[in-house]
Amino acid sequence: MSDTTVVAAVSDDPDALYRGFRARAAALPVGSVGAADALTADIAASAVSETTFKPLAAAIAKTTDLDKDALYKRMTKARGTYQAAADDSGSGDGETALTAAVKPKPLATALDAIKLVVRRQVWCSDAAADAIVLWIAGTYGYNAADVFPRLAITSEMRRCGKSTLLGTIAHLAFDSEMADNISPAAMFRMIAAKSMTLLIDELDSFGKEDSGLRNILNAGYARNGAVKRVEPTPDGKSYVVTNFPCFAPVVIAGIGGLPDTVIDRSIVIRLQRAPRADTSRQRHLRLRELVRYRVAVVPHLLAHADAITAAIETGAVNLPNGLNDRALDNWDALLAVAELAAGMWPARAMQAAAILSGTTDEPHGLVEKLLQDIREIVEAPRRHALNQWREWIAQGSKQPWPGRATQQQWPAVIRTCDLMQRLLEMTHRPWQEANRGRPITERWLADRLRGLGVAPDRGRVLPWGFDVNGEPAPLAQGAPARSKLPMARTYAIADLRAAWKRCL
Repeated sequence: MSDTTVVAAVSDDPDALYRGFRARAAALPVGSVGAADALTADIAASAVSETTFKPLAAAIAKTTDLDKDALYKRMTKARGTYQAAADDSGSGDGETALTAAVKPKPLATALDAIKLVVRRQVWCSDAAADAIVLWIAGTYGYNAADVFPRLAITSEMRRCGKSTLLGTIAHLAFDSEMADNISPAAMFRMIAAKSMTLLIDELDSFGKEDSGLRNILNAGYARNGAVKRVEPTPDGKSYVVTNFPCFAPVVIAGIGGLPDTVIDRSIVIRLQRAPRADTSRQRHLRLRELVRYRVAVVPHLLAHADAITAAIETGAVNLPNGLNDRALDNWDALLAVAELAAGMWPARAMQAAAILSGTTDEPHGLVEKLLQDIREIVEAPRRHALNQWREWIAQGSKQPWPGRATQQQWPAVIRTCDLMQRLLEMTHRPWQEANRGRPITERWLADRLRGLGVAPDRGRVLPWGFDVNGEPAPLAQGAPARSKLPMARTYAIADLRAAWKRCL
């Protein structure tokens, strides 16, 4: 799909557009008729005034040696065509005029074009790119959905492309609006004022502490989501309770973990830095290039908006296995768009849903993370020792094995202090700040596990044998008798196993 043959009325700042067109004109090669025609079409379809046509035509003629009067006539004629298309459609809206003036491509072709742009902009998996593309297309019919998922863009470090992807989505999604560091009041009033796609960057820096913003993000996930606020009456003498709808497609981006309740209502895209050895990577599209891609792609999505709305209202026919109820709700609209597009898109959508939201996903809840880490602490040393013992036997050694030979020879309990030490050593996990910004304590741990039926006890038990490198070490020879060991708080391994079997 060429980005130079589609007519559009892009609602950007006219002065900025004028400067951009002058810069593009200065970069045109001599005698390039095709590039000059493409630029004149973009100028005519933009928001710049007709009074700028002559200087822009002169700028193009200066670098290409083409006739400036002919270029000016082309711009004027094209502008008249676009305005006539707008009048015929009964609306002066630029996007409506654009839709009326272009012969729409099949939806699958438009989705393929968007995917090429996404893959050029960021380093992500094929499943993630498919999810992003379907989400963008879904914004053109989201009002028919009972729920519409948030698109959560996360990474473990900076410079992974979150802001780049956010800017790309802003140019391709329906009526998008950037809203960095937005307040709750501004958010629900913007959404109530008109339908839009909201894009919020760096939510990790301010959203975690703002419960009001999280509540609005959660409420706006469903079509009937709204917030109630007290507003003054027109005469200013009393107050009334006003209902503000807050249902809208929202993209959120941030480093590390985002609020769990928001993540649960999201399609999560985890970005990574592109490998330095990848020589096939192209540079990111610049702003003016993204504007051209918007001009090329958005008309076709707008042309299919009614069909997308109807498909989302009906819902997906086929749903993937292995997804929980919330994940199925999240993917229903996206799968419906894929089924409408047909071709390879239904299979791609099913695979993306299984990969991004299937049962293999890492748990997001704090208690689930705690149980997962405890399972790793308890089971990893046992598996390690058992593998060493098997290697020892396979080698045919006749010496007695110095460590614990089987799982049954390990203690039935683990000391609380040993468990705490291992949790706090996991610097990539939240245990250094999970206790209201401070490291977790034994009391904090007991409170969380008690709700899962795991209570601490007291007893005499050997410490878990980890060496200075954090690796599980075999039980030392000549260990003191149990009666000489100090008393310590412990957790029963059987209780912990029962908890993670129920919850993980």
